[in-house]
Amino acid sequence: MNVGIDLGTANTAVAYISGEGSLELLDMKGGFLLPSCVYAAQNTVITGEDALRRGGVNPENFVSSAKTRMGRPEKSYVAGALALNPTDVARLVLEAALRRLREVFPEEKEFNAFITVPASFESGQRAETRKALVAAGFKIGDNCVIDEPVAAAIAYGPRLGGGRVLVIDFGGGTLDVSLVEIDRMGSTTDPSRVKVLKSGGDRGLGGDDFDKAIAGAVYRHIRDESPAHTDLSFPSRSQLKYAKKVEALSREAKESLSADGIFAANIYDHDFFEDGSFELDFDITYEEYAALASDLINRVKGAVMSPFGGEYRPDGTDKVLLVGGMAGERFLREFAAETFGGDKVVLPPDRMYLVAKGAAICNSDLPVQVSNKSFTSIGALCVNEKGEDDIFYFIKAGEDVDPGRKVSRLFKTGRDFATAMVVEIAEFVSEEKKTVSRLELSGLTPDFAENQTVRITFSVSEDKYISVSAEEVSTGREISCNIRL
Repeated sequence: MNVGIDLGTANTAVAYISGEGSLELLDMKGGFLLPSCVYAAQNTVITGEDALRRGGVNPENFVSSAKTRMGRPEKSYVAGALALNPTDVARLVLEAALRRLREVFPEEKEFNAFITVPASFESGQRAETRKALVAAGFKIGDNCVIDEPVAAAIAYGPRLGGGRVLVIDFGGGTLDVSLVEIDRMGSTTDPSRVKVLKSGGDRGLGGDDFDKAIAGAVYRHIRDESPAHTDLSFPSRSQLKYAKKVEALSREAKESLSADGIFAANIYDHDFFEDGSFELDFDITYEEYAALASDLINRVKGAVMSPFGGEYRPDGTDKVLLVGGMAGERFLREFAAETFGGDKVVLPPDRMYLVAKGAAICNSDLPVQVSNKSFTSIGALCVNEKGEDDIFYFIKAGEDVDPGRKVSRLFKTGRDFATAMVVEIAEFVSEEKKTVSRLELSGLTPDFAENQTVRITFSVSEDKYISVSAEEVSTGREISCNIRL
């Protein structure tokens, strides 16, 4: 069986072409992502979600983000009694992916894999990635390693229709930027039809760096409230647990700040400290985050423009494709829109999986049907007549998204004489919510809640945009926004 693998710094995804020719993602037991981390203790090695959970309790046995050091031979990671180099960590993560494939497809004897790497990877790093793939038990061919931006362009190519596409692949550890040209006359699922014109980026910049920037704000709030709790003279194991808790909180904050503009942090003594004497609630704002990360944000802007040097012309790029876990960050979306034009920027709902899907397409001998299937659920979060949060799903994961589809639903404001109604449009992946846009219909006609009715409408256009509108039924006033599929 042929598969495509995106071995990411933070997460790993596996895609394949089914016997019917449809592009599918491997279910990792509740989601499509396998955390690229390892936990080792008492002769037991654990990977994925279980490793992530245990690492928060016993961080001295935990290793993550090893991809950023791929190619270094020294065994610089220690997990329990194990000394590991980055290739060892990659092998253990890939072994977990292979075990899952065998669970799902017990009838298959071999799994032939294509794997992706950052375009900036040198020959030694590519060789180590191949080595990890073989050591994990996958079969490989001569050309099994392909560049991540090429894979992303191949996967999204049919939706773009060809032309020059700037692929910005922003993940946990690297920022890859490539200008590729997709042959308008050929098959967009044929790797030979995708040509890399220019490459750039920053191989030492990723989501992990932004987590550390937010951690600075967390430490400052803790220090202001209780200086004693930033004295790291307590035992080493407590230091590690403390740092791991702050890291997890920082990651959670980053994932919500771009959408919500504010993050409410809650720190309690039983979570962070062993002396049982500390409790703190505070807010981190997006402005505070942007100030803390200003140097990193400037590095991102420089990396995005690096393929062009001083030769960039606005008409030299047909589309800008944002890919990876950091692709939805507000500062990146705003910079891309300002620089290249908002109508050119594409933020696909399946951006976390495009690279793996492209690798699977490259590794397939079958004619590939690039379907309209959505790998995320998309809906509107509103308040219903009982004053409770209610989700109006327009698309559910696994459904086909057909142009022309239109669905509406009526909502009440939930409280008497409300002056506005907020509609939150979000993606839902494995029950996790990520806000992609918001509508605020203000100036509602004053009335009792039972008479204040707002119609929420979703529709899909021929060019694969989702239009969302909120309309006050009594007056016909409405606001709307568009989301690119």
